[in-house]
Amino acid sequence: MRIKEKLENKLTPVELEVEDISHQHAGHAGVGGSNGGQNTF
Repeated sequence: MRIKEKLENKLTPVELEVEDISHQHAGHAGVGGSNGGQNTF
């Protein structure tokens, strides 16, 4: 489940905008791990 889906399910916001800035973390420790690179909320 993606971050946006988790937030929507738990918080039921009226509006939610999620920006993917994963390119800013390229080369950092933990990127590309077993969870598809999604390791920060």
